[in-house]
Amino acid sequence: MALGSRRDTRPPMRPGWYPDGEGRLRYFDGHIWTDSLRQRPSFANFVSEVPASETSFRQPVNRRRRFVRLVSLLVVALLVGGIIAQLVIFGVLGSSSPKIQSLAGYRRAAGGVCASVFAGVSVSELERNTGGLLNTKLSQSASAFSVLASETKSVPEANALAANWSDLAIAWARYLRDHKTHVESVVTAMRAVQSSVTGVGIKDCAVFTSAAQRAVLS
Repeated sequence: MALGSRRDTRPPMRPGWYPDGEGRLRYFDGHIWTDSLRQRPSFANFVSEVPASETSFRQPVNRRRRFVRLVSLLVVALLVGGIIAQLVIFGVLGSSSPKIQSLAGYRRAAGGVCASVFAGVSVSELERNTGGLLNTKLSQSASAFSVLASETKSVPEANALAANWSDLAIAWARYLRDHKTHVESVVTAMRAVQSSVTGVGIKDCAVFTSAAQRAVLS
């Protein structure tokens, strides 16, 4: 085989049919020149066609490549599906608990906390068990204010109010737990809260908060 007449004596990198310098094509399997020969066609477009004798050699490689591609596609599909599922889940959860977008919205929600926590308590019941009752109710109120604070992150003013009121409610509960006094101020606040249920209303728990401050500071 007169391969020395080729301009480039280096072996090709890819398997395929290549001119052997004698007017024929010889198959290079990627490592060595084989004995497979064929006549050189009249056109110069040489394709990397594998002879029948080399098919069994290349099939395992092709199978591995197809397997790797299939696994890669499966992994990508799983990742994309997981991302889409998370977006759907979090989107649904987020829509089920709308956030408060304005200070006015927070004021309405805060007033609702006071009314819902204290509306069912009678003044006589409060007078009988001021410390224990308020300790429980104010703890519930503080928890509700904490929830409101987490829903008003986009409204800094409302977020600060929620944090302050939560702290105040906890402090007042602890104070009244140890000092069963100031019943008159507490009763005044309770009546204001109860009247809000019938339509009189209190804004931002103002009466409730001021009574708490008087009780703590006096």
